[in-house]
Amino acid sequence: MIKAVRWVKEQGARRVYAACVHPILIGDTRDRILKAGADGVVGTDSIPSTVSQVSIAPLIADALKKRDAPR
Repeated sequence: MIKAVRWVKEQGARRVYAACVHPILIGDTRDRILKAGADGVVGTDSIPSTVSQVSIAPLIADALKKRDAPR
């Protein structure tokens, strides 16, 4: 992620956000991503963390409804 952020910044990107589905940010990982040039880090709440901003609950509920719907 850090390499990707640096690369897109080198290519001229003005704003970069790192997005992750399962935000396992061990140690200073979040800070390192931000220092690489990311404007923010956004993750789902599948694993609660300081970057969990997107709820996966609606996706799971929809999948369960479709699975249990009469065919």
